Amino acid sequence: MDSRAEEDTISYVIETGSQASFNALARDIYQAWSDILTPGTELHREAEAAKIDLSAYAGGDQRGIAVSKSAAGLDHSVVELVIAFLGSEAARAIGAGTKVVARDIWKTILLPLLQRKYGAKVLTENPKSRSKKNTAADSE
Repeated sequence: MDSRAEEDTISYVIETGSQASFNALARDIYQAWSDILTPGTELHREAEAAKIDLSAYAGGDQRGIAVSKSAAGLDHSVVELVIAFLGSEAARAIGAGTKVVARDIWKTILLPLLQRKYGAKVLTENPKSRSKKNTAADSE
């Protein structure tokens, strides 16, 4: 992963005792991402209704986020799910705009989808993990 992707991340602690494992969450995120980019699916319609511009991912094979796992601090029984906003191949030519779209997809569709499926508290954002770049972008 390049340093630009590492700078554009948000970490969440997975609720202990939850039915959600890291693997289940990652699988659901990647499947939902694919559905969002597939015209005619419920999630694609939801993205369009939210006025999210999916044109940067028109090929349908670009992944705008990456999911990884890390231990949270000294307690290795607590697992963090790390979301990295990657943008797309087009981002190299047109700038960081696709990272903004990926973040919008995460906040507007993917995170609420996981919360509906596993419960509102399944993921708790770790505020210390947010990069300065994300904090500045979110305050715009």
